[in-house]
Amino acid sequence: MALPQDEHHAEIRTALRDLLARYDRASADSRPLWRDLAGLGLFALPVPASRDGLGLGLTASVRAFEDLGGALAPGPLVWTQLAALARPDLADGTTIVTGVDLTAVPEGDPVLVEHLPAADLLLVLDAEGVTLVPRTALRHEELPRPLDPATPMSRLHTGPPRDPRAAEDLVQVHPRDGDGPAVRPPRPPDERLGGAELAGELRDVGTLLSAAFLLGLADRAVTVAVEYARQREQFGRPIGSFQAVKHLLADAHVRTALARAALYAAAETGTSPDLPAAHLLAARAAEANSRTAVQVLGGMGFTWETEPHLLLKRAWTLTSTFGHPEQHALDLADDLLAEPTTEVA
Repeated sequence: MALPQDEHHAEIRTALRDLLARYDRASADSRPLWRDLAGLGLFALPVPASRDGLGLGLTASVRAFEDLGGALAPGPLVWTQLAALARPDLADGTTIVTGVDLTAVPEGDPVLVEHLPAADLLLVLDAEGVTLVPRTALRHEELPRPLDPATPMSRLHTGPPRDPRAAEDLVQVHPRDGDGPAVRPPRPPDERLGGAELAGELRDVGTLLSAAFLLGLADRAVTVAVEYARQREQFGRPIGSFQAVKHLLADAHVRTALARAALYAAAETGTSPDLPAAHLLAARAAEANSRTAVQVLGGMGFTWETEPHLLLKRAWTLTSTFGHPEQHALDLADDLLAEPTTEVA
């Protein structure tokens, strides 16, 4: 299955790939890339032309996020895209938006947010709606050793502050010029963007674009493994000629093809069960293919700085974004069991 593509889609994708080829894959600093991506119109792709966007639809974004995944592009890209759909002025890229879906956080688990220190706003999805919160209004602490070095994570404190008057629990305190007590600036206001319907729509788009990013990781892992298997020799032959390695690479290719078909189907329908199926297959392909790349590269694959290692860590980090694969599998099972059956006489 292939997504429809016109001349504009092709030109944008070529420009995006050229831009990503020049970027440092292992960097956690997303702002330089962010400016270039915004200048290219990434976040304006699905925004309707009537709202000052490019009006190219979600299919253009799916292709773009697939390329972003293959390039290990850093930053809360999906969240900023969702924010731009809800508030189109954010598509210009001057504001970095990260986010969290509180409905996907199990009760008692910490609320983790990616790239929070570098963000300007936090997009919060919950059961009641969508809210934009200024980062300066949040209490959070950055994790000292994130799983993926290029994806800094912070723990968000969602409970009440220890002391309602304690400025460190709310916003930064700025001292007056000269002597005198410190002044606590007023808390920046939250902005309610919409209710439960908008939250559901953004959650669906986030699931789709996260699946596209994961598919990009999976596809890149296959490319890295195949290229190495062609070059690395043992016993005077490329290791890719050995049947055991062939099977590993063939399985990885099949996982990618299945995930791509599911993703493109979800991009066309935008509904369940296609969305959870796309995310489930893309997440499994990203992790399994990255593991395959690590195995094929052998000792090099286990080196932290090599690409297979970076791909695997990013897959682990993003797999549960917009729903854990196990939950998607349960949702799909519920859909299948809920379908009416036809009795055969």
